[in-house]
Amino acid sequence: MTANNFIRDYIGLWNTSNRHFMSLRATNNRFGRYEPRSIDVYYDAVPIAEKLARQMMDKPKNDMLETVQVIGQNGSEDLGRLMQMLEVQIKADYQTLIVMIGKEVRALLEGNVLAPQGYNSDFWRHTIERWGQGAGYRADVLGMYTTEIQGVQKYLKERMTNLWAEYVGSILSFLG
Repeated sequence: MTANNFIRDYIGLWNTSNRHFMSLRATNNRFGRYEPRSIDVYYDAVPIAEKLARQMMDKPKNDMLETVQVIGQNGSEDLGRLMQMLEVQIKADYQTLIVMIGKEVRALLEGNVLAPQGYNSDFWRHTIERWGQGAGYRADVLGMYTTEIQGVQKYLKERMTNLWAEYVGSILSFLG
């Protein structure tokens, strides 16, 4: 399942050319946000979660749309109109679902996993205090992030499965 790539993609953001190890230090010193470089470790999770959700759900959603279109084309005029309305509903509900997953993961990071945002947090204190302890700062701190966000990847996998089931249920309820 694609949710298994959350940690890889999230940590991978720090392996890009615009995220220097000093930006990592500055971000940690500010408990996850470094405005001069437009870094927000909580928001970083949103596009990743949305991308992974799309990877998991696009094909079944598109298969569902294709089926609806075939039924609409081969049925009566009234059934065709009903299938057009269902198609609109499928697309709207799907977009809502994708946005919801991103918002939930961000809230989980900010409200639980990387909280509180202050020196009284063991996570933030350890990332800040790691500076000046010799070589390997980036790897060590990214390892701390990896450890902290293990639960987010698990949550994302379970939540995407549950939301998909709810999504399919809402589509079926549309049909009565």
